[in-house]
Amino acid sequence: MSKKREQTAPWRNRIVSHGEQAAGQYMANPLNWRIHPKAQRQALTGVLGEVGWVQSVVVNRATGHVLDGHARIEEALKLGDETPVPFVEVDLTEDEEAKILATIDPIGAMAATDKAQLDALLHAVSTESAALQKLMSDLAEENGIIPADEIGDGEEGELDSVPLPDKAFDMVFPSDNEWGIPTLLPQAPLAGLPMPCERWGRYARGSFNGGTLHFYTNDARFETIWETPEKIVMSQCKAICEPNVSTGSMTPRAFALWGIYRKRWISRWVQQHGVVVFVDLNVEPEFRDINMLGIPRGWTHYATRGYDTRFELLEEDYKTACEHADGKPVVFVVIGGGKATHEACRINGWVHVPQEAHAIEGRHSDG
Repeated sequence: MSKKREQTAPWRNRIVSHGEQAAGQYMANPLNWRIHPKAQRQALTGVLGEVGWVQSVVVNRATGHVLDGHARIEEALKLGDETPVPFVEVDLTEDEEAKILATIDPIGAMAATDKAQLDALLHAVSTESAALQKLMSDLAEENGIIPADEIGDGEEGELDSVPLPDKAFDMVFPSDNEWGIPTLLPQAPLAGLPMPCERWGRYARGSFNGGTLHFYTNDARFETIWETPEKIVMSQCKAICEPNVSTGSMTPRAFALWGIYRKRWISRWVQQHGVVVFVDLNVEPEFRDINMLGIPRGWTHYATRGYDTRFELLEEDYKTACEHADGKPVVFVVIGGGKATHEACRINGWVHVPQEAHAIEGRHSDG
């Protein structure tokens, strides 16, 4: 006679209710052991601002203490005590509350990473938040998805065929402005964008051959080309979209000017080796005037970053390009963005380059 398999009792459901209440009504847990550094808070604010609430705060009915979500509540409080915050309520003893408080984050942190899945996920995400861009970039680098090596960063002696500047400050180019920002050379017109178009750092140790390089990525990834611009030439690229130096609405004008000097100096240096330059327009609106220093009137090749939710930025960049081109046909390249950006480019006759990792790149803060 066979015995019936003894069934294991199902896990208890300790969730008793859910709802929404003002941020000022929540009670912080006196045993909360988590602290939230500035970078985490900025990333959290970024995703809340772009997406909104997708996860409820967890509150224990028996004590009224928050079990999970302290940082979310604190960020909501910055907007005012009456800011609504969604919650899920559980009913636990004090001992159970302590157990959950001690383990809820560490258990989640024990998960391993499927690199292929993470890579695919990052490709699918786009953000304009500086903090989220850095979070995505750090996540990709920590998991070995984005190579640390930069294009053209070869072995010692590999660059001997390219004449090297002693240091950037030791080479001064002609300038048509009071700030000494180099004036770019006239260049042969191109009907379009040399392909493939790849992000700097996408391929390690000079494996990229031909096409166009762009620098819409974390600034730190291309900092070395200021001292060694020959790395660009050694990649054998035909064209570049100028290195985009990050700025923000609070960036001092002097700092923005320094970034513009550097990217224009690099562009002028690679021009002498036959590299075509697409002028970067991806700057804050208040810096558009100084961003055109060193660009001859009638220039026709421009590049910028794409954003699915802020088409006014693309329209303003295109207007700037057309005004400076003095009536000549413009080749206007948009790097990144999703389906909406692609459709806008199709309608307007712009060149769209879907970026392989646009989740970790952004308009002003990270390239």
